[in-house]
Order: sequence, then C-alpha cells, then structure tokens
Amino acid sequence: MIETIITSSVLILIIIALRYLLRGRISSRLQYALWALVAVRLLLPFSLFESPVSVMNAIPNIQSDYSAVTQPVNSVNSRNTVLPSYNSPILQSGHEISDSSAGTANTVNGEAIARFVWLGGLILSGVLFAASNIRLSRNLRRIRKRIEFPLYPLPVYVADGLPSPCLYGIRKPAVYVTPESLSDEKRIEYVVAHELTHYRQKDHIWSFVRILCLCVHWFNPLVWFAVVLSRRDSELACDERTLRRIGPENRMEYGRTLIELMTSPSKPSDLFCCATTMTGSKGEMTERIKRIAKQPKTLMITLTIVVVVAVAAVAFTFGGAARNVPVVLPDSSAVTSITIEQINEGESLGTVHISQKSDLEAVLSALSDTDKTLRQSVNDAPNRDNYFQIDIESTDARRFYLYNDDKKYYLEEPYAGIYRTNRITSATIAKVYAPKGRADQSINAQELWDARTLYVGDNSSVGTLLGLLPLSEGLWHDHFTLRTADNERSIEWVLQGDDTASYEGSTLHLNALLLFALVDNLQDFYITMKDSEQDEPAFHYDRTWADEIAGRDVREYAESPEKLQELLDLFGTERAFAQYNIAKLGKNGEILDGYFLVNQQLALAIINDYMVKSAVWEGVDIMTLEECYLIRQIFPESLETHDYYAYLREDGTAVLQSGTDGRYSVLSPELYSELVKAIETLSTDL
Repeated sequence: MIETIITSSVLILIIIALRYLLRGRISSRLQYALWALVAVRLLLPFSLFESPVSVMNAIPNIQSDYSAVTQPVNSVNSRNTVLPSYNSPILQSGHEISDSSAGTANTVNGEAIARFVWLGGLILSGVLFAASNIRLSRNLRRIRKRIEFPLYPLPVYVADGLPSPCLYGIRKPAVYVTPESLSDEKRIEYVVAHELTHYRQKDHIWSFVRILCLCVHWFNPLVWFAVVLSRRDSELACDERTLRRIGPENRMEYGRTLIELMTSPSKPSDLFCCATTMTGSKGEMTERIKRIAKQPKTLMITLTIVVVVAVAAVAFTFGGAARNVPVVLPDSSAVTSITIEQINEGESLGTVHISQKSDLEAVLSALSDTDKTLRQSVNDAPNRDNYFQIDIESTDARRFYLYNDDKKYYLEEPYAGIYRTNRITSATIAKVYAPKGRADQSINAQELWDARTLYVGDNSSVGTLLGLLPLSEGLWHDHFTLRTADNERSIEWVLQGDDTASYEGSTLHLNALLLFALVDNLQDFYITMKDSEQDEPAFHYDRTWADEIAGRDVREYAESPEKLQELLDLFGTERAFAQYNIAKLGKNGEILDGYFLVNQQLALAIINDYMVKSAVWEGVDIMTLEECYLIRQIFPESLETHDYYAYLREDGTAVLQSGTDGRYSVLSPELYSELVKAIETLSTDL
C-alpha cells in the first residue's frame, strides 16, 4: 500500500507538471488520456516489474514491523523443513510469544488503528458515492419524460430541476436535458451531440473509475486534485471531439450554448456523482471557451515529448526498486533466543529452542543473505507444503518462514515482505537445527514402536518415524512426500547433503527396513538427494526386498518394542545388509556338494554370534580340514568379500574362524547344528 501511495503520488505530480508545461500545445484528448495512467497505478496494488529508475530506489527500505507472532497460524504448508525431537524443549505457542512482546503489540495496535481509520474513510466515501447516485437516480426516474430523437443511439429524457444536461447511468446510460435546452433546435442539437461524445469516450464508466480511486485513496490530497483535473479534462476532450463532429464553423454557437447552460457552479458532492454534468467554475468556463475558440494542435515534436515522458513515468512509477534490499534483522546481541519449528503437510513435527551465541549468530547471518522481491506477503503462513518457521525473540518478536519453490529459496515475513535467499541459507538453518533436534543418532525402539502406523497417509506418524531415524554425517532432512493416489502406497524422503555427506548404504537400508516394519501398508520407499542432477531416486526399496532381508514378513518385528529391538540388534550393522552364500567344503577347500545355500538370516546370526564374543584364538589352516562350512559375506556397494569358516575342533567344540588362517571364536552349538541341517536339507532337496 505504501509503495502504491508513493508511486501514484509521483505519477500525479508528473502528469500535472506535463499538463501545465504543455498547456495549449497538446490536444485536449491527449491531455485527458494521460489520466488513464494515474487510474491504473492507483488501482494496482503492486509493481509490475523491477526498474533501475523506479522512484522506490530513492526511498529507504520500508520494513513493516507487523509481526506474525501475534497471529495464530491457521493453515500450515511449506518447504525446507527440519525434523522433530522428543528431547527438544516444548516452546510457548504463538499467542504466548506475542503476549511477551509489548513492543510488537504496540506496533500491531498502531497498524490496526491505521487500518481501521483507512477502512472507515473508505466506507464513508462509499456511502457518499452510493447516497449521491441513489438520490439522483430516484429523482431522475421520478421527474423524467422521454423525448424522441430519431437515429440517436441513447434514450433522451427531459428532467425539470437539473442544474445542467448530463449523461448518466453505467449499465443503461441515458441523456438527460433541461427544459431550457429544448427552447432552440440548434441548442438541443449541440447538447445531445456533446453528451453523445461523452458516451463514446466512455466517460460514464471513467467517472465510476475516478470515484473508485477517490474512495480507496481518500486520504491523499493529490488524488482529490487529480480527480478534479481529470473531470475538467474530460469536458475539454469532449468539446474538442464534438466540434469535430458538428464542424468548426459552429464553434461560436456551440460556445454560446455552453455559457447559457452552465448556470450553476460545481459542488464538492459532484465528485461522487457518475453524471457528466456541465457545471463548473468561472475559471473552468473561461478555459473551455478559449479552447473552443482556438483548438490547440499537437506538433510531432510535442507528441514525441509526451510519449517519452509517459514512458519514463511508467518506468519511474510502475516498476519496483531494482536493488538488493536485505531483510532487516535485530543485532545478535539483542536476540535472546530463536525457535525453529518444522511444518509438513499441515502438521507440526517438532520445535527446537536455540540460545547459544554461536548458533544465534549462525542463524542471523544466514537469514541476512537475502534480497527483497516485489511480491508482498499477505498471509499468516506461506502456501507451501513444507517449511521452517523461525521465531526470533528480541525487543521485538519477529516470525519468518523459510521455504523453497523448485530451486528458488525464499524468506517470508508475514505482512512485511518476501525475500529471495539461497540454498546455503537453507542448509545452514538445517545444520544448526539437526544436532539440536536429535541429541544423538541412537535408535530408540520404544519411540519407534509408539510411532508405528497402519497407513502411509498418516502424515504425523510418518513424519515422526522419519525424525527418529539416523542419518550419516553431512546428510539432513529436507522434506517428505506421501503417495497414496490410486493403488500407490509409497513414501519419498528427500535429503540434503554437503561436501562431507556420507551416503552409507547400511544406514539407509536400516531406515528402509524399519519403515517397512512400522508402516503396515507401505509398498515402496524412495530416498532422493535434493538438487541432484539425477532424475531417478538415489535408493528405491520395496516390501519384497524388506521381507527377503528379514527372512520373514518384516512386520512381525513390529508386534512389540522387544521384537523391534531384535530387528535393530540383528540389522543394526553394515554386515546386516551384505549378501551371504553358504557352502560345505572338503579338503583343500573343495565345494563338496557343488551348490551354495542362500540363507541370509542364518548366516547373519552366525556372524553376529562370532562378533559378540570377546575371546578369540589362533585358527588353523582351513585347507587341512576334512570338512568345514564356508559363509561368504559380500558387500555389493564396495564389491568386497569376507569369508568365515565353521567347523568342529577335535574336542567337538563348534567354532567360527575369520579367513583361511585367521582367528576363531566358539560358536553356539545350536547355530552350528542348524547350519549342518540346512546344508543337508539342501543336498537332499537337490
């Protein structure tokens, strides 16, 4: 609104100056047409483009202190989010924050009063407009009498008591004349010709536009002055066009008719009337008569000047400031704390309270890397799917929203402005938050089990589950998407990473396995790296994969927290997601049966049993054994392999040895027996 006031006021001054300097040198129609620029700018609530010559470049950045922390957020959606923490402190609500900031409340109260005053003036102006036109319309319908004018495109009425002839009506315009106009045939001819010209100029519509501008900008004296001058110029333009129709030889009689009919001066209330009356002051009449007596001619050089000035005026006033205008933030020394909250699909996924000086400075520094756009903030919250909500506590509480639109990042302060920022700002906020949101990267089976859900569409539960999952160093959450259209039941988890990011498959594999266990109807899980040049997801998992890894329906591990802990114990290491082949070997390492057994769960159980044993002894040369069992561990991502050998010692003790001549540890007799049985069963089946 402030930008519209400033630019429209400058434009009015330019038109007034041009009108004065070129008075008598340009046609009245061109002079009248210039006011269309003013009308458009007054009714345009925003700038159309950025301009290096905009008058707004000379105006200091006007930051509204209208703080959204006093506004309850009714709808939530955005982009670029952080994950919840069960250990992070619970912060006060928006209402509580606003109550704690008297400075912000005073600012908001001041703006509320200003809005109330403006709205009151708008309503009062609207009432004056409605009352003036309703009263005139009723009077005309009561006293008018139709008179016939063959071939005239508008109905013509005679109405006793009118101050002058006029054109009135927006939907159904008609010409109204006074009884005095009918006293002479030439007089009535000139009158109806004059009003017909008003009709062809659409002055009955432009009069409504003028009144609309006046009602909206009732507080601006320049707008009142512009309305008066544009009404005057409409009559001058009408006279010029009418004389062209009736012929210049009739200019004297036409002028005499105007003098005889303009018997009453104009009144302030006429500004709110949509009728094109012939009333006017003595000065207006003098100007009209002079123009009628000698019509100005527009020379080419004059026309060029007008066009150049008009184009320049558009660049000055229709364009916004084309300069870097960063958001104005409080000094870090004045900031007591910053609260960051994640919003995802209308759900709050947790808040984090930051008070350490280094973190405060990091956040403020990141947020300051902004550039004001021409877009205005008109909502309590941005219309996005996911976003950061950032509340800054200082002498004045401030609220910001950080989100992105495709690859463009924005910082929005409600009712104050929208600023362009960048990925670095987003990454900084996320990295500051991430260690706070999760005290450590340990996995709590109870918390995971409590967040389990039957449905992919349960946004809150899925968001909580993702927030509880660990991520490798240098990776952090950006947002997630739930796909439930048609028969699809999938989750896409979008991550961000810096140069130190570790894309360790085992951590992501475990996360996928846990989701398939805890989200009952999940069929597909995608992990995508944000801003990656690849179109395909970095990882794609399905339920078949999860069940094969678990060796059963992985949802069985979600029966209780204890069962879920079993899943974590079994698959909480990198080796859990290796591939395993089992074979029976003879002397010199020969495969006796010629086949490999694939039993992921048995192989993993045997190796885990070996790993937890603290006592190990020097092994034997495997090639000297008459019989043993090979368990080959293959890591597909690194193409590494590691061999383990299970065998019985001379005393009958089952052991598992790492490598052909490595060290061994005692193996559970039950696991060894299960291994032997599995190989025998394979041989029998084949």
